[in-house]
Amino acid sequence: MKKNVTQFSGVRRESRSIPWAALFHIYQPDHWDPRVIRKVAKEAYYPFLRMLQKNPNHKITLNICASLTEQLSRHGMSDLLRGFALCAQRGQIEFTQTAKYHPILPKLPRKEIIRQFELNYATNRAFFGEAFAPRGVFLPEMCMNHNVASIIAELGYEWIVLDEIAYAGRIGDVSFRYKYYDPKSTLLLLFRNRILSDVFFRLDLNTVSEFRNFILEKLAPQSPLVTALDGENLGHHRKGMDGIYHKLVQSRPFVTMTYSELLATLPLRKLSHPLHPSSWASRSEELARGVPYIRWDDPTNPIHTLLWEITRGVLKIFYKHQAKTVLCGEARIRLDQALNSDQYWWASTQPWWSVEILFAALDEWKQVLSQLAGVPQQEIQKIMRLITRTKRLVRTWQDKGVAERRRLAYLRTVQEASFLGGKTVL
Repeated sequence: MKKNVTQFSGVRRESRSIPWAALFHIYQPDHWDPRVIRKVAKEAYYPFLRMLQKNPNHKITLNICASLTEQLSRHGMSDLLRGFALCAQRGQIEFTQTAKYHPILPKLPRKEIIRQFELNYATNRAFFGEAFAPRGVFLPEMCMNHNVASIIAELGYEWIVLDEIAYAGRIGDVSFRYKYYDPKSTLLLLFRNRILSDVFFRLDLNTVSEFRNFILEKLAPQSPLVTALDGENLGHHRKGMDGIYHKLVQSRPFVTMTYSELLATLPLRKLSHPLHPSSWASRSEELARGVPYIRWDDPTNPIHTLLWEITRGVLKIFYKHQAKTVLCGEARIRLDQALNSDQYWWASTQPWWSVEILFAALDEWKQVLSQLAGVPQQEIQKIMRLITRTKRLVRTWQDKGVAERRRLAYLRTVQEASFLGGKTVL
């Protein structure tokens, strides 16, 4: 990094430079189609690694779910993992801790939250070695509440990153010039700039100069720049954005750093009010209604209601009978995997909807139940009936156009663009 560091509005900054701390979260559902994983790696992960290798001064924070780590290894992409590890050893990558199978943590019992963190650490440590030494935590979908934050602090982590809406329940109220101390959990907090994090999905920006001018005019006054986004967004979900980003962050006046490096430069401000349970997709009106995770737990969506009833029912059976139940290692792993967030996301109709993914998730719950021995059949059959009922409702929503009507109603409420696999979906 350049020398000649000055103090400006409470933030240590280099003269004529703007600090940019970017976190990239990469994840693919467990047991995903290997062809899809290879495609995503080719379009997003490998280009990003090459950019880091070619530009040794460029730094990022990387969150990789250990379920993806295993899949990359299983499908012949261990060179990608070795590349990430080497970049981490050189100080270009800071790894974060997360939940291995990408569940919605505020919806899980305490013991499952801790287990997901422990599984993630063990797997990523095995693959990345001492390079995997996370100080901070990324929450899947940034879904947070005080219970989750307190558990993270108990496990010894120093900080978490949250969407800015968690600060006051609105966008635009937080100052990015500070790190924050949460007295309830004792964690340090860093808030991501949502507008900047989503900027690569703007349809009116298409060149490096357009992005640069927009950031300097609209967002630089809020510097430092703190972003967190899916790593698949650049190059896979929206084609060409990987190149735009790479050129942009290498241009003046931007200077990249890891989250922990940025935190070390920021003055401390103590929170004077509780954080708002939220996700990185939450809207202020949703928080006002007390629905912080609506894309995964919408009280007006009966499919969500049934999915969570299945989830709680299976966990209840497991906890009730674990002392006397013959539960092989494979069954416990299947239970861990079945807690993933994708089933609820693809049932949301906001705007995401997939009969195939939902049926596969429901079949996975059946597989978990089939592995349980020593459990009274009436308890198993109760959950099996819920699964059948959910499948029937999913099929009804598809065949009678309920899902499509809900999708269209949702789309009428949004202005921002969204992309999936290189196609515009909003």
